[in-house]
Amino acid sequence: MSILENCDGITDLTIVPYYAQLDSIFPETKFILTIRDQKAWLNSMKTHWQEKVDDQTKSEYELKMSIRYFLRTAVYGCQSYSAARLSYVYELHHKNVLDYFKGRDNSLLIMNINNGDGWEKLCPFLGLDIPDIEFPFIKYKKQM
Repeated sequence: MSILENCDGITDLTIVPYYAQLDSIFPETKFILTIRDQKAWLNSMKTHWQEKVDDQTKSEYELKMSIRYFLRTAVYGCQSYSAARLSYVYELHHKNVLDYFKGRDNSLLIMNINNGDGWEKLCPFLGLDIPDIEFPFIKYKKQM
């Protein structure tokens, strides 16, 4: 039994290298590719990748960074910010996802939340009613 059998969904960096395998293991799964302007994404990544030391012990920080570096290497092929490398990976990932799901519109939804995609696009794809609440979205000025 897989740990994922008890999950309704998984997100972010941990899914990127494994979507095809997960699709094979869980064939009824639906995937969502979130897209955004590449330049804005790079600016966000640059900010996100700046090392931040907070109120952690040295061992907690080292463990956190070793996991972060492992994931960065697995997904991006680098451990520190490189606009050229991240741009290449960004474009390659989008191309690979689109190629993999070609002709399977019921399995892949592409959303650009920064451009206003929200419940009206997400809920029909998931077979859910549109809730009567605002779609959660935070736009940080420094990422613009």
